[in-house]
Amino acid sequence: TAAVKISSILFAYRSAVLRPRIRTALTEAAQTARGAQVVTITGYTQTDLTSPISRRANLDLARRRAEKVRAYLRAHGVTARVVIIAKGAVNPISTQRQNLNRRVEISARY
Repeated sequence: TAAVKISSILFAYRSAVLRPRIRTALTEAAQTARGAQVVTITGYTQTDLTSPISRRANLDLARRRAEKVRAYLRAHGVTARVVIIAKGAVNPISTQRQNLNRRVEISARY
């Protein structure tokens, strides 16, 4: 079966903190993801940092964001196998609004 995109969660600059607005969106995502066989969480970061050190830091931040989302989904009843993918600064949504690139995308296969 094809993956269904559940949610795209935006984070603050260089942060993996689950702020109240993020928690609200994740609670809704958890309700939708219940019953899925596989949930994929893909972490992205903004694209304005391009040095090799920044690439490593961006991958680490993307992974930390995805891991926080996984922990939240687990705590809210998602029992599916969870796959985490850290993409860092690839696949930007916008070059004008970097905040749109600081995201975690959640998809599920049922």
